[in-house]
Amino acid sequence: MRRPEAGQGTLWRLLSGVALGIGLALGAWLLALAGQLGHPHPDHQWVLEARAHKQARAEALPPPRLLVAGGSSAMFGIDSPQLGESFRRPAVNLGVNAGLGLPVILNQTLAIAEAGDLVILALEYPLLGYRGEINHVMNDFYLGQPEELLQAWRLSHAALPLHRWLPLVAGEALQIVMQTSLSRVVQGYRGLPDGFTVKGTYGAHRLDAHGDQTATSRRHREAWMAQQATAEAPRQYGADHADNAPGWALLRHFQERLQDRGACLVLVPPAFLFHPHYREDPVERRFYSTLPEQAARHGLTYRGRPYDFMYPAEDMFDTDFHLVDEARRRNTRRLIEALAAPGNPSEPVIECPRATVESGVTRQPLADQIAGLESNQQPAQR
Repeated sequence: MRRPEAGQGTLWRLLSGVALGIGLALGAWLLALAGQLGHPHPDHQWVLEARAHKQARAEALPPPRLLVAGGSSAMFGIDSPQLGESFRRPAVNLGVNAGLGLPVILNQTLAIAEAGDLVILALEYPLLGYRGEINHVMNDFYLGQPEELLQAWRLSHAALPLHRWLPLVAGEALQIVMQTSLSRVVQGYRGLPDGFTVKGTYGAHRLDAHGDQTATSRRHREAWMAQQATAEAPRQYGADHADNAPGWALLRHFQERLQDRGACLVLVPPAFLFHPHYREDPVERRFYSTLPEQAARHGLTYRGRPYDFMYPAEDMFDTDFHLVDEARRRNTRRLIEALAAPGNPSEPVIECPRATVESGVTRQPLADQIAGLESNQQPAQR
């Protein structure tokens, strides 16, 4: 029998040692990550407090309501009282931060929506093409709120076939493991500093009773904010978008969940900074001009034309999705016009059907069936 040469044995031991070292290092890293999951972190406390503020407001309002959902473009760009007064029903703004990702936004809205509610979803354009990319905001948020990641995976599991869901979940998990820095892990173990409070532009302390952002008039805008809003190069949202992205499937499933409980959904454009590139570039022009038709192909209702909701630089507060107060009212008027039923400006064009459940071969209103069940459970009168 031929013996392996000495050089081959040495190489084999070296490779085995390297593999063992990598495995031990990866295991230690995973343990370190797991140990700080769920610990509070300063970067997303404003998000948690803002969401709690908005949810409390929504729960205090009787349905049917107008629920404005989306990212911070909705929070800065829509005047909820103006919207509610126009359609004669209470309104609340649930928008917080597009950086949290599409699944988190949809799950937050599902936790609140009830029968009769009209959900007005003003999504920032990248969210429509959601493909499981984990940005730094999502990464930090999921580390501090791992149950939100599990809920996001459950939502995508319900919306996607297994062969699309598995790569998406595996990719997200890998991104979180690889993108988290050592300093972020250390911060996770430290938790919140003593006496920590949320300050600055974002947070519940800057929201009104309806969930709208406050202190955003032109007189509140500092020079660096105006510069920051226009500093970015034109976005390439059309070039980056895929018509078969998982985001559309999640939106279809979201709509079905709303319809099951008697609520309904309409997509509208977000407030956005205009740039000539969005009209001059053929790919970008096609994306924005055909977005309502693209949504319709996915079985979704889209009201309003994106170009009508794009604004000049003087109307932006501190990012290309955030309006100043004066432009917010103009944007809301345009939104009301897009949503109003023809000939009846006080009624939205979308009417929510009553929730129904299957009962044999007929469909019975859910409220009626629940009432019947409750009456059957009443104790017999003696």
